[in-house]
Amino acid sequence: MKLIKWTLAALVFIGVSSCSTFQEKSTEDMEEETLSSMKTWFEENGVDDDVLQDSFERYFSTNDITDPSDSKVDQYMDILSFIQDPGSFPPMTDKSKVKGMMDDLGISSNDVKNKKHLDYYYDYYMKNKEAVDTTSTYYVFGATIETVNKIPKLGSPALVAKTLKNQMDKADLRKELYQKTIMMFFYFDMAMHISGK
Repeated sequence: MKLIKWTLAALVFIGVSSCSTFQEKSTEDMEEETLSSMKTWFEENGVDDDVLQDSFERYFSTNDITDPSDSKVDQYMDILSFIQDPGSFPPMTDKSKVKGMMDDLGISSNDVKNKKHLDYYYDYYMKNKEAVDTTSTYYVFGATIETVNKIPKLGSPALVAKTLKNQMDKADLRKELYQKTIMMFFYFDMAMHISGK
């Protein structure tokens, strides 16, 4: 397990040093266009991404994992810390709602396993990879998705949470794109494996 944990971090780091930093688009442009792609996908399938995000955040706050009076940055860092070393996950009261949204989006359990529900980010990142600033949080998320797509056994929630938490710029958690992408990394997987109604 220690070797696997090191490997994901190393692959992301190696990408930082090897990827070209020539930038045709700014990081802000990429963030905006990636978020727009996600929102379009949700809207076209009749799913409210804000409702899903509220459900995700409420799961952690009602189980005293986060404090809703804290900043979003602190709340999402607490979420990543919990997923990195959860002990056990409390039951999900919104499980049927989340699974219904998965159905509306056409996301199967196999899609979640293969990270297809993150294609809104992955496809755009890969298309623009040579322009991505390799010191950015945008790169950390994109390289992490790329790594778990290529080596699925590295995609355990705990390992992904640790990688994001340790390598991203914490301040970027104020941005909707990263909040929602963290939700997408974990919430559908949680709905498939945690008890609830």
